[in-house]
Amino acid sequence: MPYETLVPRKIKTGFIYTMNVPEERSKEFGYEQIFTTNERYVGMLLGFAETLCAFDTCQVDDYSKVVIESFDPIHKAKRRKEVLPLECQRAFALGQRLAGAETIAALSLRKVVPN
Repeated sequence: MPYETLVPRKIKTGFIYTMNVPEERSKEFGYEQIFTTNERYVGMLLGFAETLCAFDTCQVDDYSKVVIESFDPIHKAKRRKEVLPLECQRAFALGQRLAGAETIAALSLRKVVPN
């Protein structure tokens, strides 16, 4: 028998991981296996889980104000400008999927278009 929960219905769940390591390093560290395991367990209990990872993120707003020698401030600023907006779009799309945006859109279409 699969694991059971007291939750009366299935719940779509999303994990959003932000980390300062590049994607390649996260694989070296075995993070992918951790994320997959988390998805599997939550999926067994709640019915569905999806993971979104944001790699090589910024830890501070302005690297010129702190001493963190392990990061290149120019690289971090470039990532924030170019990649962060894309990651925000991916997070928004994840939220839409979890909320059932396609179902909501279909229901609102039925109200607008008479049968």
